Amino acid sequence: MQGGPIGWEVLAWAARAVSPWLMYWLSKLIRLQGNVVQLLEALTCMTIFWK
Repeated sequence: MQGGPIGWEVLAWAARAVSPWLMYWLSKLIRLQGNVVQLLEALTCMTIFWK
């Protein structure tokens, strides 16, 4: 993936902003071990989060 300094700064900022939330969902999904319904709920929340 190509990215100049600005691109990497944006990626780093986004990673910091999303990390706690992302880790929360990952831990939920890992505990559920692939429960499809919960996965769909998580994806729906992600979509809402990014709008």
